[in-house]
Amino acid sequence: MSLAALVITVLCALFWAVFDAQRKGLVRHINPIAVTAALAIGQTPLFVAWVAWDGQTVIEPGYWLPAAGVLVANVLASVLFFEAVRSSPLSATVPLLSFTPVFSALFAAVALDELLSGRQWGGIALVVAGAFVLNARSADLRHPAALIRAMGRERGSLLMVTVAALWSGTTVLDKVAMRHTSVANHAALQVLILAVLLVAWLASRGRAGELRAVGKCKRLFGLALVIGAVALALQLTAVQIAHVGLVEAVKRAFGVMAAVVVGRLVFGEEVTAIKAVGAVGIAAGVCLVLA
Repeated sequence: MSLAALVITVLCALFWAVFDAQRKGLVRHINPIAVTAALAIGQTPLFVAWVAWDGQTVIEPGYWLPAAGVLVANVLASVLFFEAVRSSPLSATVPLLSFTPVFSALFAAVALDELLSGRQWGGIALVVAGAFVLNARSADLRHPAALIRAMGRERGSLLMVTVAALWSGTTVLDKVAMRHTSVANHAALQVLILAVLLVAWLASRGRAGELRAVGKCKRLFGLALVIGAVALALQLTAVQIAHVGLVEAVKRAFGVMAAVVVGRLVFGEEVTAIKAVGAVGIAAGVCLVLA
């Protein structure tokens, strides 16, 4: 992995960690679908400006099918993400996005012919174990079968595993789609179409007025809009020059630690020894996945 790719990947991870916390704050004031729509509307001009600056507007026919897959998966994942962090603690849900590199590695093996080594499979096992421990209570650790049941204790945990699967699929499809157009074009099209679809959905149900709720938290929304746009741009750039699984592993390793810290400092969530062990296990596992 080149130095440039490493720097971009680490920056991507940092921006996503901040954005995750900002989205948690936004859903305290705004409906999750309205948040997603408002962010897409606000980010569209930023990505259109990037296209104008980039100057590459060619879109080959092979772009549209994987791009449609990215769009559908992103819509579902975004809505489920907000529902997960709204219904369960940040530190017990966001770390489960560490399943993303696991799923990405599997999807990439099929779609991109990027095969896993034995060490990477060991990392997958460690990620899964860490996720179970993260959601467990001390009594559960004495009964291994209870760890599986612990995953279902928090409704948001199961939702977040689904989000991880959807987002890992979008990362692989992003890489396939960008073989047929520029990074800027892909980002602008995805955000623009997402904004149009979500606004149309809200309008069809007489809920377009919910978009005005961003006025309750203008500063947080404005920061999230910019941070989210930068995070997406960095991610799309990173997967162009690095292994998809590597990008996701670095991104989620940072996200795990940030979720536990932010959950404690900003949202007052409890950080137990078990939760800390689970988070460290997940971070170690995602590193092994990409070793």
